[in-house]
Amino acid sequence: MNIICIIPARGGSKRIKNKNILKFNSIPLINLVIKKIYKSKLINKIMIFSNDQNITKCVSELNLNQKISTYSRSKKSEKDEASTEVLLKEISLKFNFDIAVLLQITNPFITAKIIDKALTMFIKDGYDSMLSAVPMKSFIWEKKKIQQFLKIIKLLNDQGHRILMITI
Repeated sequence: MNIICIIPARGGSKRIKNKNILKFNSIPLINLVIKKIYKSKLINKIMIFSNDQNITKCVSELNLNQKISTYSRSKKSEKDEASTEVLLKEISLKFNFDIAVLLQITNPFITAKIIDKALTMFIKDGYDSMLSAVPMKSFIWEKKKIQQFLKIIKLLNDQGHRILMITI
């Protein structure tokens, strides 16, 4: 089974400048997260999608080339207003995989154990999609965004792909 981990890492954050490469415990955030998920026993390939040279440089400094590759984002998917779903659609048309794990790198507390546990449940129970979540006091998603997200999930499923999203 071909399981990939997709990490969108766009540069140019508006709220927190260079958040993907900010040091967290003296390590760039992206490298901290990659080093943790690199230990996954189930993920075959970690794919970082970025057009930011500082981000790709940080990733290359890890010297973990066996499992990690960086890819440029299209002009459409690198725009500020581009949703992650735009990138997911492009990836689904370019790459062959059975399961994709979408991982936002802004979670420094993720571990390979958490991912492998979720993937094991995902595979064992035959889910077509899974989303991690935490309890919130208010509902923040807009109906339009949910509908757009569900269209992308349907597209991936129609192409025979399954997707596990780790977003906490």
